Formats: sequence, structure tokens, C-alpha cells
Amino acid sequence: MSAPRVLIVEDGRAVRATLRRRIESELGFEAVTAGSLAETEEIVSSGDASFFLAILDLGLPDAQQGEVVDFALENRIPSVVFSSRFDEALRTRLLEKNVIDYVLKSGHGVDDLVYLVERLHKNREVEILVLDDSEAALAHMARLLELYMFTVHLVKNARRAPAALEEHPNISLVITDYEMPGMNGVELTKTLRRKYDRDALPVIGVSAQTQRNLSVRFLKSGANDYLNKPFRREELYCRVASVLESAERIRKLRELDEMKNKFIGMAAHDLRTPINGVTGLSRLLLDGDCGPLNPEQEDFVGHIHTSADRMRGLVDNILDLSKIESGRLELNVKPADLEALVRERVRLAAPVAAKKDMAIHLDLGAVGVFAFDANLTAQVLDNLVGNAVKFSPPGKDIAVRLEKDRGRAVVRVADQGPGVRPDERDRLFHSFQKLSARPTAGEPSTGLGLAICKNIVTAHGGDIGLTPEFGPGAEFFFSLPMEG
Repeated sequence: MSAPRVLIVEDGRAVRATLRRRIESELGFEAVTAGSLAETEEIVSSGDASFFLAILDLGLPDAQQGEVVDFALENRIPSVVFSSRFDEALRTRLLEKNVIDYVLKSGHGVDDLVYLVERLHKNREVEILVLDDSEAALAHMARLLELYMFTVHLVKNARRAPAALEEHPNISLVITDYEMPGMNGVELTKTLRRKYDRDALPVIGVSAQTQRNLSVRFLKSGANDYLNKPFRREELYCRVASVLESAERIRKLRELDEMKNKFIGMAAHDLRTPINGVTGLSRLLLDGDCGPLNPEQEDFVGHIHTSADRMRGLVDNILDLSKIESGRLELNVKPADLEALVRERVRLAAPVAAKKDMAIHLDLGAVGVFAFDANLTAQVLDNLVGNAVKFSPPGKDIAVRLEKDRGRAVVRVADQGPGVRPDERDRLFHSFQKLSARPTAGEPSTGLGLAICKNIVTAHGGDIGLTPEFGPGAEFFFSLPMEG
């Protein structure tokens, strides 16, 4: 597909060259330039290609009164005026000619113009649904939006909006009047929000009503913006462009986030094989399967094995987080015994605690068998108990308690470490967060464990948090619903 062509008519050489360079380099469009009306007429009469847009200076050497605007419009070239002067009379005259818009030659005028060119080109792919019970209002709104190159669909009755959206699935924005038969604009906005998020289908409410709280009612019902009638054409377009760009940015960020998660997942998965090789081979060397090692060799190989093991744990955490953030976390829920699971995970953590002269005390109430994902819950338990061991000073014991509370099984893990500062509590369950507390024996910490735990517990419909005003130390808890 050939690049869109933009005609630039500007008698200032420096401005003309700057506009051409930026439109071609930043937008990838083809720019054709002229410095006078005569040159413009020659370019257009050659008929070698059509122009998507013309940028027109009003004061040319051979056309001081803006004659170039009439020429461009007579040749059906959509036009934007780039002017060094502005007054109400000029604005009225330009808009009456159906010029798309005007940009002032201010300090940031070129930036504004390049932005407008890009936005107008994007608008050609944007479909807007307009709802109003007035034929005249619909026609007026359609004319304004089509001037800015939007595709417009018109509906007089709000109850027909869902059908119109089904019929035209590429609609990107709804503009709805308030007063309509059968359903008003606020009620329509509420109806749309049951199916569409604000960024998936933005809504702008409009009305000539003078009710003081009407704008608030629209916004509280899920509208992205609100306009009072009568409004100026520039105001309508600025609001529409702002709402569309906000939704576009959110969608783009989500796409980039999904790409990031896929990349991290693939990279972490590919790292597992060499890491497992290093871990396995170093283990063979340490076990003497390849012959005896002298003390120095054994120390070096031990460091290699420990580092590889830690790296594997980091890779496993990254894979888990990638799976969670991309929406691929799947629960395998079936009846299991949480009390037995807690005993098992604490037993496995006991040797590590013993190396720091710690004991883990259990207080397990009977909660019975209920449905949950035992493997993922084990991961939560390992993380909370492991953190308690990791952040507690040697010789300080840990308490693990299981209880039943209002239809939920609650596990609490309490330590006697430094606790969590009040100003850091909001960051606890976010990814890659390193807080002021540090492991007391130099153990590794990725800052991912609690974020993973939160997502696992939340996926179960449970809660996870830090018991307030607990001390000395900290008590983390998580709950799982025992029914439903």
C-alpha cells in the first residue's frame, strides 16, 4: 500500500522544509510542497495522485486573501489551515468553508500540526455511533464528525444501540444525547457498561439540559466525558480525540504487557534447561560420582551448585508470574486436607529453620476436607513459612496456626523478625518489591513471592494480608473459602 500523500502549501522555506521532514520521517507519509498558489495549481492539475490532506498557508505571495483554500476545497482536498493570525471573524470564515481545522503558527504550532495530521489519518479507521432523537441534531453531529474523517452511524432510539453495536462491531466510541424516548442517555450508559469497559467502548454524554448534576450522573454511570449543548466544533473534536487516544493507549499498554509476559515466559522457559544442567552436573561432582574433589574444588563447585539452584528458583518465580499476569493461571480444585498440607510443608521447612536455631510451632485447628488447589496452596505456604525463616534472626521461633473463621480456612504465619514498616505495607504484594527488611543470613530474595501468593489466593476467592499492629515481628495470613 502506498504512503498517504500530504500537500504542504507554505511560502516560508524553513517552515515548509521542517513540516516535510517531520511528516515524512515521523509519520511515514509522502509530503509534496508548494510555495505559491501557482505551484499548487500546477501540482494538483498534474493529477498524478490524490491527496489525503492539504496543509494551507493563508498568506501566499500570489494569494494574500486565502484563495488557496477555495482552490483546494474546489478540488475536493480535505484541508487544514496553518495561520499566523487568528480572530473570530477569520475562524467563522474558515469553518463556513468546511475547512477541517486550523492550527496557529505558535512556538509549538508544527508539533500541533504533525499531531493533527496523524490523528486525522487514524480517524479514517474509527467508527462512531451517535444517538439522538432529533434528526437535525443527528445530521449536524454527523457532518462535524465526518469532516474529521470519522465513519459515523446514526441511531434515533437508545434501545437500538445494542443492535447497532452488534451490526457494526468496529464501533470505537458512542456519543449519546440525554433525552430520548424509551431510554435516556444515562440509562443507556449504564446498560453499555454491563458489557463494555470504559476503554473497550468509551461513551461521551451530551445534552442541552441545564440540570446541575446531569454531567455527574453521566460520569458516575460510566461515561468517559460529557459535553453541554451548544458546543463549539473544536471543543467536540478535542473531547472526542482525547477520549479515543486514552482508550487507544490503554489497549496498546495491554498489548505490550501481553507481549512482555510472553517474552518473559519464553525466555525463562529456555533458561531452565541450561540451569538444570548446571545444577545436575554440579550435584554429581559434589556427590563424588566423577571422582573425589579437593577441599578448594568442593567449595567452588558448592558455590556453583548453590548459585544455579537460586537461579532456578528465580526462573520458576518469573514463569509463575508470567503465567499469572497473562491470565493462564488455572486452578486444579478438588477435595484436599489443608491441615495435612500445612504439616507437610512445615516439616519440609524445618531443616532450614534448624540451621538458624529456630523451631516452627504448630497450632492446627480442625477445618476438615474441602476443595482447593493443593499444589498452588503449597506454594503459598512455602513462601510464607520460608519468608518467616528468611527474615527472622537466629534463635527466634516461628508460629503457624490454622483456624476456621466464618466459612473460611485461615492460615497464619507469625515470626519475630523486624516486621514491616507501615509506609511499606502497600507495596508488599506487588512484583519486584524490595523492602527495607533484609534476610538475616544472606538468603536470596526476588521480590516476586508475595505477588505470586496474592494472585493464587485471589484466584481461589480468598484473602491474603498482614495482621495490623502485630509485634514484635510480623504475622501474614491467607484465607480460602470452604464452600462454593
